[in-house]
Amino acid sequence: MNETELKHVIALLPEDAKRLQQLEPNAGTGARIWLAKEALESGDYDSEEAFYKAEGRAGYSPGLGGV
Repeated sequence: MNETELKHVIALLPEDAKRLQQLEPNAGTGARIWLAKEALESGDYDSEEAFYKAEGRAGYSPGLGGV
């Protein structure tokens, strides 16, 4: 798989997660979809740092069971 194909697959993952969330709602999945979207929209391309910033804005803490 080349880099372009890999990027395409990664771009499709959030859409797949949204479809799954519609079929079988789950608060944890919904929170992770929101966190991923916030991290991507932040424009901060250090993915780990962007993710933790989004967690902070959401008040999300995985160790405490979520939102």
